[in-house]
Amino acid sequence: MEEKKMLKVTVDGKAYSYPYGTPYRAIAADFQDQSPWDILLVNREGKLCELHKVLDRDCTLKMVTAREKPGIQTYERSAVFLMLKAFYDVAGRENVERLSVEYSLSSALFILAKGSFTLDQDLLARVEARMRELSAAAVPIEKRSISTDDAVELFRQNRMPHKAHLLSFRINSHVNVYSLDGFVDYFYGYMAPDTSYVKCFGLELFENGFVLRLPTQKDPGQLGEFRPSIKVFRELYVKLDEELEKEASMLFSGNQIQPQKTVGALRSRRWVADYEDGLQKIYYKENIVACIYAMADWFSPSDVEAPTLEYVVFTDRKTGEALKIKEIPDIIYSEVMRDVDLAVSVAHAGGVDPETSHSTIEMRKAIAACSLSLFRTKNVRLEGNHAIIDGKLGQYTVHLGSGVVHQIGNAMLFVVPVHSQHRGRIFLPFVDDDPKTAEILSKILLFAEDTRIKDPNILRQIQ
Repeated sequence: MEEKKMLKVTVDGKAYSYPYGTPYRAIAADFQDQSPWDILLVNREGKLCELHKVLDRDCTLKMVTAREKPGIQTYERSAVFLMLKAFYDVAGRENVERLSVEYSLSSALFILAKGSFTLDQDLLARVEARMRELSAAAVPIEKRSISTDDAVELFRQNRMPHKAHLLSFRINSHVNVYSLDGFVDYFYGYMAPDTSYVKCFGLELFENGFVLRLPTQKDPGQLGEFRPSIKVFRELYVKLDEELEKEASMLFSGNQIQPQKTVGALRSRRWVADYEDGLQKIYYKENIVACIYAMADWFSPSDVEAPTLEYVVFTDRKTGEALKIKEIPDIIYSEVMRDVDLAVSVAHAGGVDPETSHSTIEMRKAIAACSLSLFRTKNVRLEGNHAIIDGKLGQYTVHLGSGVVHQIGNAMLFVVPVHSQHRGRIFLPFVDDDPKTAEILSKILLFAEDTRIKDPNILRQIQ
């Protein structure tokens, strides 16, 4: 029998001999006792190698664990693959229309699931149990290279049309796919050699999907704390019950804006100015067109009086028919209203007061600071363009330009100002006679004492 060629492998400055063709996994096993964390990859003189690869030259190796960025990325990728396999096993491949990782969120990955199943904690508990079953069985994760055309056909057969569509645009003639007990998927990056390397994970319902909780690079043996930042969800705009059956939203009606500044603010958000229909944003996939209407010329400055926003409408891109607010997907509605809020906030009609040389916001900030002192209100602070209110039912922000109110961690709060002819006996005389200033200060004082709010519509919005 021909004796295998011996190769020199240097690890941490020491030389070792291994036969040609030895898997890196076998070499890593000899050094596993030197690390409390599983070795997931090897670094061969600057090149990362998966553990199923074999030794084919003299080299210097460095062991890579989840305490290093490539290692934790490999762990996360392998955990996602394991979760996908388990989800399809539990829900049934024929029932899953789409399962997609959307983004990372506080030591976790946010995932959307769509199909003929009920996404609840019971389903996630069964998926997690299946993941642990597969992890204990140390099922191999196998990698192979196939032609791109074959990969497209493979994913079509496996009821993964989105993945097939993605690969149909790939320029390279071949693609690497991974398989796990008959389940095949495409990943760009490295994988662990089998499922036993994925031990620490958890599944939890969150918002309209769920999260796959994972360990952190700092402590690969423990689940990271799941504390999503409130900033991620603070710009949520919910539909008003009274507008669901209507074809136009009056949420920002009455706000005066500067046309050219509005166009500039929204250009980066894919809004375009149309001579006939005003500002438009088109959602081609959903076939929805959002339009902002105002008595404005979007192509030239307003030299007489700042125009006023009238309403926002949504129409069918193909038929042109108006859609009811209830027919608009929540995400699209929230995104459009966020954009309108941006325009109202940064392009509101407020220049410089010639008598005081103060901008509108600076004037309102000064008036608010003085008024808050007079009212002995101590739970409000003025920062930048906002009044930050620490109420007892929640935290709020009021924009000093637009008057828009947000509950931090919740959504925009719809508060309708009472017109002057309907107000009661209370009148607040300000140095600034702009009615918007009175509205903004009233909102600040209202939410500073949120426990005294009696309006059921406002209370229903506060969570």
